Amino acid sequence: PAESVDASDARASDVVPPEAGASSPDAAVNTEGTAASDTSVAPPLAEGFASEAESFSRGELTRFAATAIAIQPVLANVESRLQAAQSVEERQDIEREFDLEATRIIEANGLSPETYQAIARVAQSDDSVRRAVTAAAERLQGG
Repeated sequence: PAESVDASDARASDVVPPEAGASSPDAAVNTEGTAASDTSVAPPLAEGFASEAESFSRGELTRFAATAIAIQPVLANVESRLQAAQSVEERQDIEREFDLEATRIIEANGLSPETYQAIARVAQSDDSVRRAVTAAAERLQGG
């Protein structure tokens, strides 16, 4: 089972894998899975992630990539706002706003925050999952 992760504790590397690439707000986001795209992915995995990663469908990995692309401009804005923040309270407000916006984007792309964080965690340590996410991001960005 995926563990719950508070998005306010997320760093850029937790939210958007570097392989997802830069994006503009105009990037295409496909939130609809099809029977063909929702087939299960069962790549060779590092011990400890096998059961979790085997449960990710191709559709979930594509929705993860679309979500990462959509979150990037929001994250860039938040990072610059955090640097300019004058107080701890202002930083906390910015982080809360990001948490709400990231959750909205994740859910709008058909994932739960827990599933999004689980895929992000596995993609950081599993080359097969990372490659699948990267390929999906490239397809979504027309690459």
